[in-house]
Amino acid sequence: MPDTCAVTGSIRDIGFQPEEGAIVRISSVGRTATRQADSLILPDVIEITTDASGDLAQNLVPGPYRMEVYAQDGANSTPIKLTVPDATTAILAQIINLPLPPSLNAAEQAVLDAQAARDAANADAAATAADRVVTGQDATATAADRVQTGLDATATAADRVATGEDAAQTALDAQSTAADRTQTGQDSADATTQAGIATTKAGEANTSAQTATTQAGIATTKAGEASTSALQAETFAAGSELRGAVGNLSAVLGQVAGQIPALEGKVAGADGAAEPGLLALMWAGQISKQVNGGQAVLKGGTLADPALRIGSAGIYSSATDTLSVAIAGVEVVRFTASGLTIFGTITEA
Repeated sequence: MPDTCAVTGSIRDIGFQPEEGAIVRISSVGRTATRQADSLILPDVIEITTDASGDLAQNLVPGPYRMEVYAQDGANSTPIKLTVPDATTAILAQIINLPLPPSLNAAEQAVLDAQAARDAANADAAATAADRVVTGQDATATAADRVQTGLDATATAADRVATGEDAAQTALDAQSTAADRTQTGQDSADATTQAGIATTKAGEANTSAQTATTQAGIATTKAGEASTSALQAETFAAGSELRGAVGNLSAVLGQVAGQIPALEGKVAGADGAAEPGLLALMWAGQISKQVNGGQAVLKGGTLADPALRIGSAGIYSSATDTLSVAIAGVEVVRFTASGLTIFGTITEA
């Protein structure tokens, strides 16, 4: 036999709402102190307060009890008898000792059964009507969906027609593009041929230009050679002319030297009127000192003051082994041991 039984239950009002904070008072019935195992059980009163859900729980010794319920709103129940079973657990509503409801006769039971059947039929009819309404709504939605599907199919067909037209136009465009490309290829081939011809002609022109350049170079070379030959000829002519002048000058000096004795005799027999002759003698003497074997030897002199002056021409030697001829104060010819140098332009008569 268990020591106690765990009793649990719920207190609710007539509207089946939980009685929160209700006080449940339980007291033992028809007994005094009892002994159970090694314990002494005293008759007592236990008060239990329900929680927010109206539930309660209490461990009780098996036996008869009386229960009273006091709600917070002041509603109180009449004393209720209950018997705690000799078990581990128990539910409060199942251990309450309530009187059975009065029995019904057959007629009353038939009425109740008819009412119940009616209520069930009404409920089924209402449910069926609701189902039919829902079914009608579903049918309407299905019809609307089918209409929309038809519209979508029509739009799809229209799109496919438009797509076909676009494809046809694309094909035409492709044909046009192919024709354009063919024409472009022909034009490109013609342009390439013309470019080849132009390149060939340009090469020929370049070759002709190179040939002309070569011929011009040959002509320039020949002109240079001709100019060099002419210059050499002019130089040789000038040298010959100068040599002739020098020969003439030597002849003149020789003649002057031959006249020196006659001039000296005249000076010896002259009086004061012979002063010009004396001057001539002195001039001739100066010349005679420069005559050696019929050759004129000139010493010194400058461009401004030549050793021998003939008209505007002057002959001088400004350095060793050098003979220069100047005309009108400008040096035009210079003889040195290495050769002849002509200053100025040589003009052919």
